[in-house]
Amino acid sequence: MKKAFHNYPDKHLSSEEIEVLLSYITPEPSYNDWIRIISAVCHEIGDEEEAERLLTNWSPDYGTKTTMDVIRSFHGAYRCSAGTLFYFAKQNNRSAWTRGGVRNERA
Repeated sequence: MKKAFHNYPDKHLSSEEIEVLLSYITPEPSYNDWIRIISAVCHEIGDEEEAERLLTNWSPDYGTKTTMDVIRSFHGAYRCSAGTLFYFAKQNNRSAWTRGGVRNERA
């Protein structure tokens, strides 16, 4: 069952756009960066199961913490958004800014 946490789904990135951005982000970030990326994906998707699918396809769990453990710990209060994903993607690949049809129009 989908659980939407945001009020404006048409202003959020799609699953396909997030997959493109995640492909430019190292799958083994620091723990703090991993948490921020999870928060951003959850904020953009608004569906815990879909967010978990995207995130586990991108990166394995971190130590004893699973992706779903972290998602549930937020209790729907996500502090990061698309800008976080663009930031990390750009750090690893400057062309990620506009490749794959994903464009950071919020900058």
